[in-house]
Amino acid sequence: MDKKKIIGLIASIIFVGAFAFCLSWTIINWDKVQQGMTGTNLYNQDDINNAYQDGYNTALTNEADYQAQIDGYRNTIANLNDQISSLNFTMLDLQSQVASLTSGNNDKAAMITSLNSQIATLNGSITSLTTQNSNLNTQVSNLTANLLSLTTDNTNLLLQVASLQSQISANAATIDQLNSLNAYLSSLVSELENQTEYIASFYVNGSLWDMQIMDEQNATATLPATPASNDWTFVGWSLDGVNVIDPTAVPVITNISFYAVINCAVSFRVENTIFNQTVLQNGYAVPPTSFTYTAGLLFMGWSVDGTNLVNVPSYPITANTIFTAVFSQQWTTVFIGSSAVKVTTTTTKVSLTTLCKYSSFAGKQIRVTVTSGTAKYTVILSDANNTATLGTGSQAFTLQYSSSAGTLSTIVATGAKAQTIYITQVEIYGA
Repeated sequence: MDKKKIIGLIASIIFVGAFAFCLSWTIINWDKVQQGMTGTNLYNQDDINNAYQDGYNTALTNEADYQAQIDGYRNTIANLNDQISSLNFTMLDLQSQVASLTSGNNDKAAMITSLNSQIATLNGSITSLTTQNSNLNTQVSNLTANLLSLTTDNTNLLLQVASLQSQISANAATIDQLNSLNAYLSSLVSELENQTEYIASFYVNGSLWDMQIMDEQNATATLPATPASNDWTFVGWSLDGVNVIDPTAVPVITNISFYAVINCAVSFRVENTIFNQTVLQNGYAVPPTSFTYTAGLLFMGWSVDGTNLVNVPSYPITANTIFTAVFSQQWTTVFIGSSAVKVTTTTTKVSLTTLCKYSSFAGKQIRVTVTSGTAKYTVILSDANNTATLGTGSQAFTLQYSSSAGTLSTIVATGAKAQTIYITQVEIYGA
């Protein structure tokens, strides 16, 4: 034999031996190969879903749990990548076997067809795993975003905690101050409860007038200087502001206060009549209910300033007080002389009912205006004050009013010469 034949024979023997080895290995391990082709004993969709659901159910809402979940997904992705790589190597090996079988005889066609089917199944598994790997990567991205959000929330919570801790510190300082104040007050109360000194205080009009310290119980106070004022009268000392007692006869067994009893002089003035009474300071006066005044006046009430009315029963008396009666005068003009009424005799009576065309002057008060020469006079006449002398010297004259007769008389003073007097206006009160 030549050298080429020998080499060809050796190569054929090696090829046939290798093919026989591969074929026998495939036949012997066919179950394992078939399981690898169909994806059996690899991670399937249910395994991945279950792993995801378990991770989701056990995940907590804090940063450490999310990080652990992300690490778990990454490990799963790494395992899937390893499986994909292993399947790729297995597929390459199968493809190599198919190529090897294809180069043989036609008796291998059935095995080639089976291997190609397994390769197609394996490719489907690789595609499915690749899709799952992509989904898991998306979930990892989402969880990473959630982790960043949790980090921000955690930062905000830390800021809130710092603020609350600051408030707690401030409250603690306030509590310490209150505790110190409480301790001081408790100590003060204890001292007051155990004190052996007692204070006698004297008050006038709400102000401290005198204070005396007693060194032992049952001691008595001494009388202070007597209060005095032009606005009221001091009566004595009391415990209630009303009933007068002798402070020097009161044993001091605790801190005690004495109050000045003060009387105020109150006057009610009605024209020239005065009604007096004494009222305890801060008490109330009682106005007179019966009094007389000029006829024709209308009593309006009482005033302390002569103008503004006050309600006496509710007006507190704090000092000497004078109430003045306020009256109202309402005058109605009943005559204005367009041509003055002339009186020329020494004594002349004028009928007012005729002059004024007014029916009755009985009980009425009048205000009459008269002139004598260049002089002008206005006077008020009534039954209580029915005469008025006007003018001087030889010009003196008298007006006399009679409300019952409704007349007005003019009388020239004795010895004076006759003069002309004009009545220019007559007014009547309360018409």
